[in-house]
Amino acid sequence: MVGSAALAARGVGVRPGDIDVITTTDGADVLSDSYQETLIMPLATSPGFGRWSRAFTGGIRVEWLGNQARVQEGSWPLAGSAWTVASPFEEVSWNNRVLRVPPLDVQRRVEVHRQRPDRVAAIDEYRRSRGRERPP
Repeated sequence: MVGSAALAARGVGVRPGDIDVITTTDGADVLSDSYQETLIMPLATSPGFGRWSRAFTGGIRVEWLGNQARVQEGSWPLAGSAWTVASPFEEVSWNNRVLRVPPLDVQRRVEVHRQRPDRVAAIDEYRRSRGRERPP
């Protein structure tokens, strides 16, 4: 899981707009089949990006990107399309489940890049409340 839902699962004070999932190309097909009745766009394939779609179910928008697992070289890119299931996610506990989420520093850099000061402030507050300083 990535995006605002990943932040909320950590306990960061944000309200997710949707649930974003990174999976494999096969996983994208499985999700598309699972959400077949509630798809709001058909499963699409974009070269260099992957397989992606979205569904709206139970009042929640779910979006997913499936691409080939490739090991991340160097620091995390800001472009989520370059993330794969092989990226170095962290694990957090949420509702008796273990979720894989991007490192908090990466999510903060993404929110800075996307010019979302409310989310940057929420991440900084979360870090302060746990005795961790804001990253440079």
